[in-house]
Amino acid sequence: MKRYQIFISSTYTDLQVERQEVLKSVLKLRHIPVGMEHFVATNKEQFEYIKRLLDETDYYVIIIGNRYGSQADDGVSYTEKEFDYAVSLGIPVIACIHSNPDSFPVSKSDIEIDAKQKLQEFRSKVMHHRMVSYFNWDNPSELSAEIVVALVNAISDNPRPGWERVTSFENSDLLNQINDLRIENEKMKSLLEQKQQSEEQEQLIM
Repeated sequence: MKRYQIFISSTYTDLQVERQEVLKSVLKLRHIPVGMEHFVATNKEQFEYIKRLLDETDYYVIIIGNRYGSQADDGVSYTEKEFDYAVSLGIPVIACIHSNPDSFPVSKSDIEIDAKQKLQEFRSKVMHHRMVSYFNWDNPSELSAEIVVALVNAISDNPRPGWERVTSFENSDLLNQINDLRIENEKMKSLLEQKQQSEEQEQLIM
């Protein structure tokens, strides 16, 4: 069975429960969920790591409530940056946008005028995508069920490379070669570090 890597994007603290429900649903489908549960995209270095994850992603899920999210130095939120990068790669996007964001409590909403304006513009941008669910979910289970249906349809309509279990000798042999190269690369990196340390010690002695 082919398995797909599913990137789940959203603001974090306000949609944490919803994210957990979606993660569990993706796992039940036997696919590979990827998200910010083990990291928070709040700086440039971490966003570069997220871009590498997106490079390997088959389908991108974005959930939008009533927060724009943490912003980079250029004033664009990391959530919007993730979306823009996924679109630039041609990754199928599954978007779920809450149709009544004002129903969110203040603790889960943006109150700054600038952030609210950027959120509205971002919502408009995402809604131009064809796979958008615009509805008022009352609980995380409703949201998760909607995403599961959209994901199944996306997989059927837009097949992606995905991941398959290796069963043939040829594929196994290729993976072994890749693993050998990885080990050799680690050895070379170790030797290079030792050489650099030795040169630094020589300079200190001199």
